[in-house]
Amino acid sequence: MSKWAIRILICFGALVLLLRLASWGVRRSHTLPVPPQPNGYEELVAAARDLKPLPSDFAGLSSEEIRQLSQQNRSSIEKMRTALVMDSGVTLETKKDWQDQHQQDLKDLKRLVVAMGVESKSYLQAGDTNGAARCNIEVIRLAQSISRGGILVDGITGLAIEAIGSSSLQAMLPQLDATFCREACRVLEELLAKREPPETVLATERAWSARRFGLVDSVGGLLGGQANERRFTQFIEKAHETAARTQRLMLRLAARAYELEVKQSPARVAVLVPKYLKAAPLDFETGKEIQDIPSPVK
Repeated sequence: MSKWAIRILICFGALVLLLRLASWGVRRSHTLPVPPQPNGYEELVAAARDLKPLPSDFAGLSSEEIRQLSQQNRSSIEKMRTALVMDSGVTLETKKDWQDQHQQDLKDLKRLVVAMGVESKSYLQAGDTNGAARCNIEVIRLAQSISRGGILVDGITGLAIEAIGSSSLQAMLPQLDATFCREACRVLEELLAKREPPETVLATERAWSARRFGLVDSVGGLLGGQANERRFTQFIEKAHETAARTQRLMLRLAARAYELEVKQSPARVAVLVPKYLKAAPLDFETGKEIQDIPSPVK
């Protein structure tokens, strides 16, 4: 072998070593959130895996079929309810096969939403509107529990699930009594206060990607910077939109409780504090206290 060939091999080996060291440095410079122990997220995944088969569309099911489906999955739903009161955080890993398993976990968790839809219908069949509505509050709580501490795909999934829960609860609002409305608006106020900011989700996404792909992530970020920024901006906008929708629902619940108990409509948000709300919520765009009650949904 010629001296030039040896020199080229040495240079190539040195370059590979430098790239590996640089990639290692990129990975080590980022840390991921540490999930709580015990972790409610893992319990939610376990509950979702235990679900019996569910139809993709249960609108045409008979009352007896709904009752049977609800009964079959009652143990999984109770496991879910126990997990929802625990601290939770997505268990992130950087192993090559982790993403495939995580996608399957998210599919299973979405099935919990379907199971809660069946449970809600079973309550409605029994004439228990409050019980049906409580299922939708649990769906909103589930949305936050499965996205907290996660990456972008978890955040997007959480927003979609929260939208399902809030829209379903909104539809039931005219049939809810004062006691439930007062309880529900306080729960939503608590959930909104504990909501993980979308900027935190994106920071975790960047850290996880750097840990997973190392130097490749840095190069990819430079090449696809504008596309990533558009995607991140859209996520932040969607997160604020979803939170604002839940916030309006909270105010409508508080206003309905007030109307049923005081026998008149509240003139301003201020009259709902502190009996129905701990404080007037802040507008997500202006940062100022909201003063007007949102109009009813028709």
